[in-house]
Amino acid sequence: MPALAGDLSDQSIRTSSGNLLESTQGLSSGNSLFESTQALSSGNKLSAQADDQSAELPPAIIITIEGEFKPLLLTTLERRVDEALGEGVELIVFRIKSPGGRLDVTYDMCRYVFELDIKTIAFVEDNAYSAAALFSLSCDDLYMKPRSSIGDCEPIMMSSDGYKTMGAKVQSPLMERFRRFADENGYPVVLSEAMVRSELEILRLTEKASGNLVFMRTEDYNLYSDEEKEQYSDKKIACYKGELLTISEKEALELGFSSGTFKDPQALLEHLGYRERIALSDLNETESFINNWEGFAPMLLMIAIFCLYLEFKTPGIGIFGALSAVAFAAFFIGKFYQGQANYLEVMLFILGVALIFLELFVFPGFGLPGIAGTILVLISLVLAMQDFSLPSTDANMDEFIHNLATVCMSFLVPTFLFVAILFVGPKSTASGPLFGLFHNSSQNLHGVSEDETQAQVSAEKKLVGVKGVTKTSLVPGGKAEIEGRLMQVATREGWIDEGVDIVVVEQEGNQLMVSAFDKIEERKSEET
Repeated sequence: MPALAGDLSDQSIRTSSGNLLESTQGLSSGNSLFESTQALSSGNKLSAQADDQSAELPPAIIITIEGEFKPLLLTTLERRVDEALGEGVELIVFRIKSPGGRLDVTYDMCRYVFELDIKTIAFVEDNAYSAAALFSLSCDDLYMKPRSSIGDCEPIMMSSDGYKTMGAKVQSPLMERFRRFADENGYPVVLSEAMVRSELEILRLTEKASGNLVFMRTEDYNLYSDEEKEQYSDKKIACYKGELLTISEKEALELGFSSGTFKDPQALLEHLGYRERIALSDLNETESFINNWEGFAPMLLMIAIFCLYLEFKTPGIGIFGALSAVAFAAFFIGKFYQGQANYLEVMLFILGVALIFLELFVFPGFGLPGIAGTILVLISLVLAMQDFSLPSTDANMDEFIHNLATVCMSFLVPTFLFVAILFVGPKSTASGPLFGLFHNSSQNLHGVSEDETQAQVSAEKKLVGVKGVTKTSLVPGGKAEIEGRLMQVATREGWIDEGVDIVVVEQEGNQLMVSAFDKIEERKSEET
């Protein structure tokens, strides 16, 4: 028993020892778990502290300026900046990637950015040429991405011999803006001028007293006395005559244009101690739609004018009138959104169309109302395609001529197509070309059978003075029953309703002009 007891005692000791060992191991394991938990808690605290520190950084925003400088880009720029200011940002970084664009739009964009009461930075991501270079200099600071470049802002225009440089009338105000932005924002002034004019030769000098780099025109340096020239050393040519200044990011940093080189705008914000507050899309849904449809503006005009012709041909107000109205509305909405059209152009267009309808339906023929209405429509369409009334520069004149040519072509193409259909249409059957369908569908709407619509006027038979009755409204064309047959007629008296007695007053081949019988009687009574 003692042995057993001893055994049991030893076993108890071992068990107790084992439990103690297990407890110690568990304690050790618990310490490891505690340390891990403590480390995790410490990491969370560090992450939270980092988030808190990030939240304490001043907010900034990155706005992309990409593609051609055109009216829509100005509209989107103003919209995005307004949204950013509404979010309380303290810095705007413009991410620039553009080959340039329209000079007038560039002036407006630069003036808008230059007058902002907030710090602005231009970040050149790829290339900032022409108009994009001027926009970059209008910002307070300039930073660039590796392998990017900036410059080459000589104004050019398309001519019959290809591209040519615009004259001093365009270059002078452009250089004035470059000088102003460079002077206000601390960029080398004469080098900025060399981006515009290739006739300049710019020297790079080192001022002996301060060791600073100095840039000046060669002709200005040559006017110095020998004593004044001795104040400078290391004379080099920074820009050769006959070349437009275009510099890489390394040269921009060396010459004093760029303040630094970063891989992306986010790295720049981190370096400056800002955080990105909100992310703005380049284009919202409306702007994307307008941008995609902008190139189809001439096509919209052609469709609208052609449908308007078809509406005049068919009686009543139908599908072609609706299509024409939709096409014209789409054209004006796009131009209105971009800031090119306003209420004046819309009112001129409506007045012009009203005068044309007055000429067609009230005073037949083509007199003063029709001419005035056509002129007003042309003026309204041309003005809607530009943001100036009268051209004041060569660039404005070129744009005006281009817009006028576009509008004229938008009228001529549908006119030729409509005339071609007129020649084909009367010879076609109900299953033939376009006007056969018009004749068939319009008469069925008025309860006239298909067989009756095929009756045509014989060129040999004179019908002047013969009476009839209208079977459709004449607006001014339509159908009338004459000598028991359904015939195509027209009137110069405006709108004649259905069921009105008429008289044939003129005939040329198978074309009949009619007048309301009661109006003829009224004129006879006045004559007697």
